[in-house]
Formats: sequence, C-alpha cells, structure tokens
Amino acid sequence: MTEATSIPEIEIEPFSTDDDEVGREEEASIEASEPDYLAYGAPDPGETPPEPVRQPTRGERLVGLALSPGIEVMLMKARGGRIIDELSELPLNMIERNGQPRVDADHHKIVEEAIARQVDATMWAVKALTWGK
Repeated sequence: MTEATSIPEIEIEPFSTDDDEVGREEEASIEASEPDYLAYGAPDPGETPPEPVRQPTRGERLVGLALSPGIEVMLMKARGGRIIDELSELPLNMIERNGQPRVDADHHKIVEEAIARQVDATMWAVKALTWGK
C-alpha cells in the first residue's frame, strides 16, 4: 500500500483594500472619458455601418461555394449554383384535385432531379478543372 503524502500548506495573503480603491478610481476615470456609444459597442456616429452579411443561396450551399480553394473553382461552382437557383425558382405546375389547387408532384420530382443532377455536374466540372493540379 502507498502512504498518503501530505500537501504543504501555503499561506495566502488577503488583497489590500487600498490597492482595490486605486484600481476602481482608474477604471472610473477611463469610463468617464469614453463616449457612451463606445462603452456599449455601438459604431461611431461618423462611421458608416458595416454591410450586412448576405446569406448564401440554395445553389451556393448545394455546390459548396464557400469551400472553393481557388478562383477557377469558385467561378465554376458559382455557375452551377446560379443554375440551381434558377431551377429552384421555377413555378411548379398546379393541378386541381378535389376542387383544390395542388402542386403537381411529378413536376416537383422532375425539378428536384434536375437540381440533383446539376449538383453532380458541378462536382464533375470541378474535378475536370482541378485534375492533376
């Protein structure tokens, strides 16, 4: 069996209250000198606000535009993404069933198949572009 070793006791001195007061006074003087809009992280009134970040389109997400290693690949993926976006915006044929207009399920399947094939085509185009590099 092993014997328990004792841990030496360390004496910890309490913080001086005089130092705390000095630190608080310095913080107060810094805060008082800053304009309010800086204290809350708001932009400077003289600056133009940053442009909002645009969310990627469905086509850009499906082809992985954000993961492009070079400009050639990015351009190829952007072309494929635009085609997917155009397919996604096609108005679906409507049919009437029981007096209610409904989306034609066959047309919906055809559009989704076209999108899936465009994703594949974009992947193969990138592969052809980057083969041997």
